[in-house]
Amino acid sequence: MKLCLSTKQKSIRITGTLFLVLLTLFFCLFYGEQPLILRAHYNSSIITAVNLNWNHFSVGRIYTTNPDWASVENRSDSEKGRNSLELGTWPQTCTKQRTIAMVKTHKCVSDLMAVMMLRFADKNMLEVLLNKDGGTNIGYKSKAQFKLSLPSRKTSSKFDMMTLHTMYNYGYWDTLMEHPFHLIGLAREPLAQFLSFFSYYKLSSKITRNFRVTEKESFDFFLNNFDKAIFPQLSSLFNFASLRNTMLYDYGASNLSTSSVAMENYIDQIINNFTVIIIQDQFDESLVVLKNKLCWDWSDIMYVSANKGHYKFDKTNETLMNERRKKHVNFSPYDYQFYEKALKKLETEKRNVNQFELQLEEFRKTKDKVTKWCSSQNFIGLYVFEIETNYTKSRTTTFSRNDCKHMQINVLDFIDEVLEKRYGIK
Repeated sequence: MKLCLSTKQKSIRITGTLFLVLLTLFFCLFYGEQPLILRAHYNSSIITAVNLNWNHFSVGRIYTTNPDWASVENRSDSEKGRNSLELGTWPQTCTKQRTIAMVKTHKCVSDLMAVMMLRFADKNMLEVLLNKDGGTNIGYKSKAQFKLSLPSRKTSSKFDMMTLHTMYNYGYWDTLMEHPFHLIGLAREPLAQFLSFFSYYKLSSKITRNFRVTEKESFDFFLNNFDKAIFPQLSSLFNFASLRNTMLYDYGASNLSTSSVAMENYIDQIINNFTVIIIQDQFDESLVVLKNKLCWDWSDIMYVSANKGHYKFDKTNETLMNERRKKHVNFSPYDYQFYEKALKKLETEKRNVNQFELQLEEFRKTKDKVTKWCSSQNFIGLYVFEIETNYTKSRTTTFSRNDCKHMQINVLDFIDEVLEKRYGIK
């Protein structure tokens, strides 16, 4: 009798557990955050993962082995379809763009964008212009510095991508890149960009050493005195050619700064000739435009937010910031013209993207789930998952553990990894 009772109890417990599992799956599948749920597929290389403790992911397509998507040539015909050149029905038939030259503008999410571009290049086996000794500066001050870069291994001797610090020079870039190629720019609200520039390069140290000024006072001291009698002393400490209009300096416009007409024409050329100008202050919006312009997938533009900079001088007082901006406009007027025109360009491009707001919402939800999956300890040992998404050609967004690593990696470490993988340089 005791044995029979024990068996019944076990049977009841098993039945109850199965019922709870099925009930949980039912609610996850039909009441979860549609359409951004993980899909279940069944074949020999895939297992179905059920996580009852984490509502972000209910049922998922989880690969237990590396499907080797790093090389396009190694993909099966069905897997090539995920990164195929031809788009499906959304938004229209288009070709994924793989030849890109980016102006890595200082202090404009440039490292984050470089990592994103390097990740795309790595997944698509693209030839990237790199320095023999690593680092992010290639040919920044003169063409002669390009002699330090590694030659292309392609038969054409051309590159598919330029994404590191390289002063924009279209005539020279045109000789390096495969054709046709897209120009991608970066921009940021000019005062915020200059504050970050001033802090990162520790320009305050030159002021505190030569004037009776504290580090906290150094930025305002600079803005208050750049156009006064003290200027000769300041100019002996700084390269004003690179400090005035610091963004446009990266775009190769320093030689034009003496002529307002030449500068305005040059700004217009940038606005018209660049495929996308990424605005840091509207970063997600810019990436949605980039994704549509280049026919990319959500997985190509995933990112982890960088740490915010820390400043010794106050940047929270709005009244003070407005006073600084008035002074900075006089110091760098063309950066402000460039930024305003870049903003207008972005607004126009947002209007041209079909269902832009819905795409932006889907991108942010997808990014949130991807970053949570990448940081979760619950999925250790599982390689790839797919999220159902409406605004991608395959209706899915695929991300792997390797993608997670390369989304969070430091740009210098990524460069070292690529140098070792491609060239055997350690």
